[in-house]
Amino acid sequence: MAGEPNIWALARRQTLLKSSRYRLNLKGAETKENFKKHPFRIRFYYRFVKRPTIRFVYTPARNLVLDYYEVSKDLVKYAKTNPFWAALSWASFFLAVASYWKRPVLEDYERDFRELAALSAPISDSSMNSEAYKFVKRNSEALGRGQIKEMNFFFFTLFYMDKYSERNWNPLATCDEMQLSFSEKFSSAVDIGWLGSIWLNRWHASDLDIPTRSEDDKELKDEESQFSSFVRRIQMRPKFKNLIVEERIPRNARAEGLTALLPQN
Repeated sequence: MAGEPNIWALARRQTLLKSSRYRLNLKGAETKENFKKHPFRIRFYYRFVKRPTIRFVYTPARNLVLDYYEVSKDLVKYAKTNPFWAALSWASFFLAVASYWKRPVLEDYERDFRELAALSAPISDSSMNSEAYKFVKRNSEALGRGQIKEMNFFFFTLFYMDKYSERNWNPLATCDEMQLSFSEKFSSAVDIGWLGSIWLNRWHASDLDIPTRSEDDKELKDEESQFSSFVRRIQMRPKFKNLIVEERIPRNARAEGLTALLPQN
């Protein structure tokens, strides 16, 4: 048949492909690919960006939109023929979604129970030690409202327990899990670990109240770094040479205020 290459034409084309003259003519081409594979940025883009995006993001999203488009057309047809049952179905659906969204959980119940227990706990003068009673009385008289004495004592109890108690009564620490990031976990492990920074350099300050702001509401900063503090403690030199420290008042034992009610021998 005319136009069909014969064996001579195939051999001639094969010879031309192998000849230098044919390759020389290819040099004038503008769109030929004279490399074995595409550059790295092209291969990386198609393999790790475009193809995964089309496969795992675009195609599922497109199918989902088209499916719900067809479903919406069926729902419109159903609403035209049965308007009452369609409205009832949609109302039931939104009611179920709202009920699930506002469902009660155990954490909410525990928080409400803790708030109720904190507000309804009985507080009397006999349940306070002498120092706590003086603190509450002084603040109540300063405010001129005797009826908020219990509220002042509630705040004082939170502050006293958080600062000086041997047991942690904080509900966030006793009832809820701590959500820490990786960097916070690593920092905590360094601080409280074996020979951590707290035990090694700041063990002497773990039981003291160190102010962070001055009376003029200016931030107080320690000019001594942790490294210089470590070197100074190795050399056993005091941080402040002419420092006079007042004798610390020992903390009252629990239920110390009730000892006055006991019969004296």
